[in-house]
Amino acid sequence: MQKKISVRLNEILNIDLLADAEILAGGSGLGNKITSVNVWEVPDIAEWVRPGELLLTTAYPVAEKIDSLPDLIPLFKKKGVCGLGIKTKRYIDEVPDEVVHIANLLDFPIIRIPKGVSFGDLIKSILVYIVGEQTRLLEQINVFNERLKAIMSKHGGMDQFAEEIYALVKAPLAISDDLFKHYVIYTGHEEGPLYMADEIDEIMLAPDKSIESRRNEIRTSYDIIGGQEVKRITIPTVFDNVQYGKIMIWDVDNRLTENDIFIIESASSLIALNTITRVTLVERENIHYVNFIEQLLSGEPALMEKAASEATYFGFHPEQEHQCIILNLKREITASEKINDGSLPKFITTSLLRIMHHVKANYPYTFTAASKASEVIFILESDPAWTENKKTERCKQFCKLIYEMAKREKLEGEVIIGVGNRYPGYRDLNESHREAALALKVMDADLRNGRQISYYADLGLLRVFGQPELRKELLAYANSVLEPLSQHDESKDGQLIDTIKAYFKHGGNLRRISEELYTHYNTIIYRINRIRQTYHIDLKDPDTAFNMQLALRIKDLLR
Repeated sequence: MQKKISVRLNEILNIDLLADAEILAGGSGLGNKITSVNVWEVPDIAEWVRPGELLLTTAYPVAEKIDSLPDLIPLFKKKGVCGLGIKTKRYIDEVPDEVVHIANLLDFPIIRIPKGVSFGDLIKSILVYIVGEQTRLLEQINVFNERLKAIMSKHGGMDQFAEEIYALVKAPLAISDDLFKHYVIYTGHEEGPLYMADEIDEIMLAPDKSIESRRNEIRTSYDIIGGQEVKRITIPTVFDNVQYGKIMIWDVDNRLTENDIFIIESASSLIALNTITRVTLVERENIHYVNFIEQLLSGEPALMEKAASEATYFGFHPEQEHQCIILNLKREITASEKINDGSLPKFITTSLLRIMHHVKANYPYTFTAASKASEVIFILESDPAWTENKKTERCKQFCKLIYEMAKREKLEGEVIIGVGNRYPGYRDLNESHREAALALKVMDADLRNGRQISYYADLGLLRVFGQPELRKELLAYANSVLEPLSQHDESKDGQLIDTIKAYFKHGGNLRRISEELYTHYNTIIYRINRIRQTYHIDLKDPDTAFNMQLALRIKDLLR
């Protein structure tokens, strides 16, 4: 805290005792921070100095060895001493020219202290000034924090935070929420060349590649606004060492002070906490939606009727036509894969909630959704009065929007979407959900790559796999076809079945099979021959190939 709340050396010169002080050298370093004062009265003072100290001396320790002073100045600079206050005309008449030259080169201030000023009185005055400035800044921080807390207590948001920050800095600013990918801009001025919100909007929309490598740090950069280069200060909003967003201030009038930045930084955790609170509220709301949708999909009349009776609360219209759409992550993604310098809690859940949030903001028609584990269930509504073409087109647009939102989360390679059929009312929603789940399974098990959306209506014969009463017979058939090969793979740690899968995937191209399985070309030939000669399975025979592919598909879908 003492490091952060400090004053500059040039401010100290304003106290009465230094009214007649003279800057002998290093004037460019008067912006150095001063945190304390020390008196130099022993030759080995360099062993005891601390960063931020102002050294006061009569030069007595070096009076007999004044030629050693040029060597001490670089050492003081290295140790972080903010400057040297020296009384002349007692032990030395003047500061040597060589010392002045070195101090100027190093921007190390040397100040001539007035002869009649007592070091004791000076130290007291300087410390009183420093403590006074620290107290004043702490009071400002406390007042600012209380104002932000008042906004939070009234359930205010980033708009109100931005107004409060503007009142402090009088400069255009933006606050971003990285979790919900949302930001607000506040200029506080009528539109003008340096205050145009649309230019700042373009800056906010542009990717900032430096953020990931310098998270949790205050950064200074420059933007062109209104044809002029404007300094931008970026202050991260951090809570528990995790960045949740940022505050960006454009210092158009060069009036932003270090204390202003520190005051805002001290309150940034409150803005981050506001984002966390918002996430918590969204998660709690999602739990209610999960329970509602689970009742709708239960297939139990009593639970479904109970859900229908509460439909108004969830914006659900029982009399409309409905269909289930499932967005599923093909694998678990850890926060450490997505975020440097800290892991956001429940990253997958938050990503899916964000997708839901943005779909709601961008789809103009009614739907209900809930996120659970690594998937989101959407129940899409259609007006019975719409034409079939319109209903189908709306569904395709909705699925495309879901996928676009997943791409914004950089999850496009991890997301698959299954779509069930549309049914009147709500009593067959469990059937639509089963169909969407089967569409997902078919797509996940499909040997062909590249699809992200699968419609149950397009499955054709594969729909049969979704019939529960046929599960036992289908698995029995698949086992009978694959059993000899499965036994070989289990007993000899072989890869005959994997080889057959790759064979069908690549249309019998042995070179590509070899590459996919990281296996020598000749080994692939040996396996194919063994399959044909030992197990009498000729993969080039159409009937045999069909039976094998069907058996493999059954095992993948019903595993």
